[in-house]
Amino acid sequence: MDRREFLKVSGLSLVSLGILKTGCTALWPPSAGLAEIADVGNAALHFDRDGNAYEVQSKDHKILRLNSDGSVAWEVGGLGTDHGQFNYPSGLELDHKDHVYVVDRGNSRIEVFDTQGNFVQQIGGPKDEAAELNFCRHIAFDGQDRLYVCDAYDHEIHVFDTDGTPVGVIGEFGTDAHQLNCPVAAELDPEGYLHVIDLGNSRIQVFDAAGNHVRSYGVYGQDAGGLLCPLSLVIDAQGNTYVADSVGGEIDVFAPDGTALTRISPVFPDGRAAAPRQITWAPGGKLYVTAIPAAAV
Repeated sequence: MDRREFLKVSGLSLVSLGILKTGCTALWPPSAGLAEIADVGNAALHFDRDGNAYEVQSKDHKILRLNSDGSVAWEVGGLGTDHGQFNYPSGLELDHKDHVYVVDRGNSRIEVFDTQGNFVQQIGGPKDEAAELNFCRHIAFDGQDRLYVCDAYDHEIHVFDTDGTPVGVIGEFGTDAHQLNCPVAAELDPEGYLHVIDLGNSRIQVFDAAGNHVRSYGVYGQDAGGLLCPLSLVIDAQGNTYVADSVGGEIDVFAPDGTALTRISPVFPDGRAAAPRQITWAPGGKLYVTAIPAAAV
């Protein structure tokens, strides 16, 4: 199976956006107690501070900004390599100015848009000598708007300054404590530590601001703290980490020190078991889960 065939089978389809009609606008993660699931669907969504949603339509190569009532404010995309076009976008994040950073997975680059959907700049790319990317999967921002890009095929985390200038690389291929095997997602905790899903090693790696390895947690398996196919993570205000394990069909919750706390088993509104692929903070400080039916895994 070549890269294009892999991308074809890994795209997500649409789902009704009932979550957008809840009227909730608070987006910050919970400051006490563990988060609850707000909704489960198969649309890849991300929410801004005002409750607007951004939908990633991977198979149609588009990004939609949706108003809080679910109507489309704007869309960008279409298959291609020009600015404003995508090849299977896999996710997005917003910086503190609400600029939209899109992971253009098939084109191995990050595209940046303003609040109206206008193209601003490109970061990285397959032929960028200063910051060559190779099948990027996910991005994250720290408190200073430094950008962290998970490069799955090169087994590295590329770090960019606020203007898109590359400032460093974290990790290398391997199984040692500081090494990575297909990093697919990353997130910053309240203390500023970077948590990386090390998919090929079935664990979460933690690095400090200088890129030094701090600790790891999670192991391969189905027992408490075990991970089979972790694909996404978020961290709440207390430092608890929520990891979407697609094959395990659960969201594993870890304490700030990496201790396994509990597991959440998401289900679709009709009661079908869900295999989570992406989780993100939704209005009300709850979790929105992007999933496929567990039977399809």
